[in-house]
Amino acid sequence: MISASRLNAILEELNNAVKGIKSHRWVVDQEHFAKLVDDMYSDDFPCVLGVLPDTDMTSRSLDNQKFNNKLLFFFVKKVDQKERDANLTTEVYDETLSLVNAFLSHIYSSSSSSPCNLLSRIEWSTLDIKPEYNFASCDGYSISFNLETKKLES
Repeated sequence: MISASRLNAILEELNNAVKGIKSHRWVVDQEHFAKLVDDMYSDDFPCVLGVLPDTDMTSRSLDNQKFNNKLLFFFVKKVDQKERDANLTTEVYDETLSLVNAFLSHIYSSSSSSPCNLLSRIEWSTLDIKPEYNFASCDGYSISFNLETKKLES
């Protein structure tokens, strides 16, 4: 399982490595996401929000413990629904998709000393990128995937 501090280290690295991300936070669930976004300023966007992962054990052997972590990241921008128009919507999706592409490039090239190196254990067949519309007043993309850890990561 990936701890909150480890997830925060990954988010901090992404915030520094991916040009265009203005802030990062981790959340527990949709309610936490909505509350956090509501409290953020417009200067905090676009941002990356990481969801503390669900984890299940894939091997019960004490000698070979393995955990499957379900990671979810949101690359989003808060959108005032009263000001929404087609041009703004297109701009938001283009901007946040470029952040997703930069995120993928970064994790492909992460060094073994970086917190993102944990992401070298991604099960690429589980990678899923989805557009998000008006999710807690935000538009952008979510990216989810599974990764396997051999212990509870702290």
